Amino acid sequence: MDTCLCCAKNMLASSQKGCPVCGHVFKGHGWEGLDAHWKAHHEDEMPYLTFWDGLCEAHKGTKLVANANEEGITTDLDDNYRDALARRSSHVENILTHSLIVAIARELWRRDPWHDLQVFKAEVDDSGFDLVLGCRGGVRYIQVKQTHLQGNATKYSLRLDFSKMIGGCAIVLVYRAETLEIDHCLFFGGGSGETMPTIDHLPVTLHPGRRTAEGVRKTRENYRDVPRKFFQGPLTIAGLLDLLFPA
Repeated sequence: MDTCLCCAKNMLASSQKGCPVCGHVFKGHGWEGLDAHWKAHHEDEMPYLTFWDGLCEAHKGTKLVANANEEGITTDLDDNYRDALARRSSHVENILTHSLIVAIARELWRRDPWHDLQVFKAEVDDSGFDLVLGCRGGVRYIQVKQTHLQGNATKYSLRLDFSKMIGGCAIVLVYRAETLEIDHCLFFGGGSGETMPTIDHLPVTLHPGRRTAEGVRKTRENYRDVPRKFFQGPLTIAGLLDLLFPA
């Protein structure tokens, strides 16, 4: 049995690469954007690294991360970075959140230097949001999630109370572990004057550490696991801004 999914689909090993699952054609002459595309749309069907490692040399052709050699980015995460990301997650999230604010402010300035933008950080929060942005008369309550390009998260936990807030949304910042640069974003939410799509029916989140006396993981009854495929993306900052505050 072929482990190469492209061989199994009888795809030609040409320079123009396409997704063997949905047929999406990647830009340029390689696998540019494969990582983001696969993790956004097909991670539940097959883990990204399982797909990539299974490809034959003829179909691989180029690096899985666009311009990896030119930018000095490795496809395998160094142990030093892996350890730092695990131990300094709050530090990383703060940097990414500030980067998001700066990127949105720059995009608004590029479009019109007179656009308003209000930024608030949550001091007391019982609902689960990290950041509040106001623009164009709209207000967005944002929960920030994060994962690096080599990450394999397939779901994100959201609080039920938060999902019912007008203007609430979740943004996943997908970043480069070596530089903490935001590569793209994922978005889950409704319009600026709406709540999120209902999540009540989704699986209850399991507590990451707590277990019963019988060894069964406890549940977090007010949280639900939202599959990554329910998020819109991959999005540029411009695309994200259009979803947050439609013109």
